[in-house]
Amino acid sequence: METFYRPTWVEVSLDALRSNIRAFQRALPAGMHIMAVVKADAYGHGAEHVVREAMACGVDYFGVACMDEGLKLRRSGVKAPILVLGYTPPEGIPLAIKHDLTLTVFQDELWQALDAMGSGRDERYGWPGPAESVTAVDIMNVGERAEAFESANAMKDAAVEIAYTIESANGFKSVNSGQSLHAIHAAESANAVRHLQEMASTEGPRKLKVHIKIDTGMGRLGLQPDDEAIAFVEKALAHPWLDVEGIFTHFACADEADKTYTYEQHRKFDRIVEHFRKRGVEFRYVHTGNSAAGIDCPELSYNMVRLGISLYGLYPSEEVNRERVVLEPVMSVKTKMVHIKTLPPGSGISYGIAYRTQGEETIATLPIGYADGYSRLLSGHVQALVRGRRVPVVGRICMDQCMVNVTGIDKPAGDEEVVLLGRQQDEAITAEELASIMGTIHYEIPCMVSHRVPRVYIRDGKRVAVTNPLLR
Repeated sequence: METFYRPTWVEVSLDALRSNIRAFQRALPAGMHIMAVVKADAYGHGAEHVVREAMACGVDYFGVACMDEGLKLRRSGVKAPILVLGYTPPEGIPLAIKHDLTLTVFQDELWQALDAMGSGRDERYGWPGPAESVTAVDIMNVGERAEAFESANAMKDAAVEIAYTIESANGFKSVNSGQSLHAIHAAESANAVRHLQEMASTEGPRKLKVHIKIDTGMGRLGLQPDDEAIAFVEKALAHPWLDVEGIFTHFACADEADKTYTYEQHRKFDRIVEHFRKRGVEFRYVHTGNSAAGIDCPELSYNMVRLGISLYGLYPSEEVNRERVVLEPVMSVKTKMVHIKTLPPGSGISYGIAYRTQGEETIATLPIGYADGYSRLLSGHVQALVRGRRVPVVGRICMDQCMVNVTGIDKPAGDEEVVLLGRQQDEAITAEELASIMGTIHYEIPCMVSHRVPRVYIRDGKRVAVTNPLLR
């Protein structure tokens, strides 16, 4: 188990996570799949541990924002299906196939990329043609050095070595940085293509798994729900390199009590699904619903819902039916008092002396600040919990520290837990409360907690794991 040396940490309740999953499993229609959305390091909770706990509860699909997040999970040993919900550039396709990542597709550049991979070299993506040796891939200015190596992995190592050499000599110029990064990406793609070619020679060609995104009114990613979408889906179904595993859209207003726009989006999407159903095409996964739809209208989500914010115990909004699915917040943020002093009246606290003691006050310093995700915008407006009582954070929150007024606490001690987010005894500070102070949404609060704050995983009241990226 990893350790940490600053008494500030995030607690992740695996019991609460499991409870939230079970609550949805009871509420959803029979046979409905759950995709656990673990983008942004599982909304700040730690994707690897969240995935493993979710899998133990029977969750059979996971969603990430970008391919990098999917690759990180694969490298941690996760074998379950993973959908990349965002855009993936063409050069990522060979790696997606190699690592069995499912991509979201919606643009015609897909066809050009697949043709290039299947028929010959295309230097835009750094791919070799079928008859071309991978070790001959041109990786721009590091090509001559790379030729001395025997594999694409070695080429990647050469590119990294050269990048650091350039960095240490007269500064790291942006043009060289771009060239070295291109070299690394090209070597990665080339190695993936070689892997696929070797597999194809023994097992037959592997296909790229895709889910096709339809934009029914979010205005973000996806095909328009008309002839454009139909033509794209037809072409994808006929393409020899593709396994069209699913089709989906995203609701923009499902967290509102008025579901008029949500039903309008569903009708647009359903026309596309029905068009292909009438032609005998049944997609393995058809999904529309996010957490809000999973709570209020799961029947609109076909055979899968994508659970994001509510997986972590937060309701999408005040307008969803909270009685239908009872959730428990998974994250708490805790620290301890590292310095306690009694100051006379008029003493200044923190930068700019935005706060002065009104009388003799006991002030405690906490080792957490805005670099940890405890935003400076909270200064002068937020409270912490000590012994189940609210105490004000006073003065401006610093990068690494902040101060609380514990005058009303009898003999405060440095080994006491201070809660900045979460419950202590009968009192709680919620993500919604912090978001309201900051003028944002509560989704942002757990995502803000920085990687330098260790994650401590709790089951049955005991620590079962600790991750501290700073010491890895």
